[in-house]
Parts: sequence; C-alpha cells; structure tokens
Amino acid sequence: MSESFAGTERASALALELTGGTRLALGCMGIAGTYGPVDRSVAEHTLMVALDCGVRLFDAAPLYGNGLAEELLGATMADQPIAIATKFGLTAATDGSLVRDSRPSTVRASVELSLRRLRRDRIDVLLQHRPDPNVSDDDVAEVLQRLVEEGKAAHVGLSHAGESRVRRLLARAPIEFVQNEMSAAVVPGDGERVTDFANLGVVFMAHSPLARGILAGGAPRHFEGDDYRSKMLDHGAADQAEIIRRASLHGVGGGNGSPITEALNWVLAQGRSVIAVVGARSPEQVRDFVLRGG
Repeated sequence: MSESFAGTERASALALELTGGTRLALGCMGIAGTYGPVDRSVAEHTLMVALDCGVRLFDAAPLYGNGLAEELLGATMADQPIAIATKFGLTAATDGSLVRDSRPSTVRASVELSLRRLRRDRIDVLLQHRPDPNVSDDDVAEVLQRLVEEGKAAHVGLSHAGESRVRRLLARAPIEFVQNEMSAAVVPGDGERVTDFANLGVVFMAHSPLARGILAGGAPRHFEGDDYRSKMLDHGAADQAEIIRRASLHGVGGGNGSPITEALNWVLAQGRSVIAVVGARSPEQVRDFVLRGG
C-alpha cells in the first residue's frame, strides 16, 4: 500500500468518524451574531435542530462573538455525543481589528478558556485560526504536539494554510486537519488540490461552501446593518454576480436540483476526506443544508 493511498484512507475514515458519516459540519459563526443579531433562544434551538438532523461536528472559534459560539455549544451540547472543532490565535481588538497571537503561552490560555466555555475536558479538533508572522512554525508545532500529549486536544490542525506549510508542520506535530475556504466559486489556491492534503492523511474542512450564502439562492443578495458581509469588499452586487458565474462553470446553479444541493454536492465530490462546514443562523437554514444539501 502506497503512503499516499494510506494517507487518503486515514483522512477519509477520520472525516466520516467525526461527522457521523455525513461529512457535514455546522459552522457556528452565524449564531454568534457575525451576520446580524440572533436571539439566544433561536441560536440554541438551531444547535438542537442540527443535532436532531444528524449533524455531529460543530465548528467554532473564540473569535466568533468573543467566545459566544463556544458558550452556546457548552450550554446546549455539553452532554451530547458530538465533536467540536475550535481554534486559537485570532481575536478582535476593541476597534474591530483582528489580532494574531499564537505565542505558546497565549495558545494555552486560549485553550483553557475554550474548554471552560465548552464545558469539556478535551477539544476534538483544535486549529490555529491564522498564521502568526511573529511566531515560528516550530513553536506552533511544539505547542500543538504538547496539547495532544496532555490530552487537551484529540486532533490538531491549521486554518488558512497551504499544502507546503501543512507538510512543514506535519514533520513536527500530528497535523490531521486543515480548514480553508472552498466552494464551486473559490477553489484551493496556488495550484493545490484536495488530494495534496488527503495524501498526507489530512482532512480538508471546507468553510464557506455556499460562498457565505451567495450560492444558496442563485442570485445576488443585499447585506446591510450588522451583517459582516456588508463590509466585505468583494461582496457587492457585481462581485456576487461574478461568484455565481464562477460557480456555474462547475455546473452549480444551472441544474435541476436546488442551489444548495448542487453547491454542497460539488464540494463533497472533491474527495472523500472533505468535510463541508456550512453556516446557519436558524433552524430553517439547518434543515435546508442537511435535508436538501446533504
């Protein structure tokens, strides 16, 4: 058996194990208010509906609502048979700017806070949220290795990392996950393929598989108010039309199925080690992506 084949089989098995066979995960950024206010009761109900619909992997981060996403998961899911992915190394300053800090002492403090919010003894998947230019990869790899050895994290990985960086850290730490953006409109960059990660035994968690909701309806949407998407430079009407056009080149949006079904099926078809991390802000949105898109 070749090393690449063994890696792919290992990553595929892990993707199925953590998601209960669906290869779908609920992204919890939306219920923490990033795309506009969400009543707490609605957020908690959204999580429970996801559980009832068969979702078994939930993705959070300290950045999402300044810990609110993790707190909601802890309050509603502490005793449930699920897996939780969360992150470290990226927080919001008081002016809204993002701060990268992956110093080992900061990572450890972040993990302890996450464990308390989640009401758990161990994090199922722990990811570095963004690379920190002031901290060496050797330091990041070492703290990840130690956290696994200490039982604080079952699996570790990187978010927004290319294949070359994953390979570099893999030599020093048991990297098993990478979380990057991927949809039919946004494919991995720099000529990379999902198989590059799978061959290394690394699960690919595709965030924004619906292009932040743009591919869910097949037409440009208007974002305003507290919706973070209203501030994104590439989310104007013309930009959204271009996103929809690029997705259509992959057959998404022009078939007989729903736009959600087509968009998610395209992502999941990229490899058996791919998990689609789909955001939702309401029970109805959860049902849309699990029952129609799964």
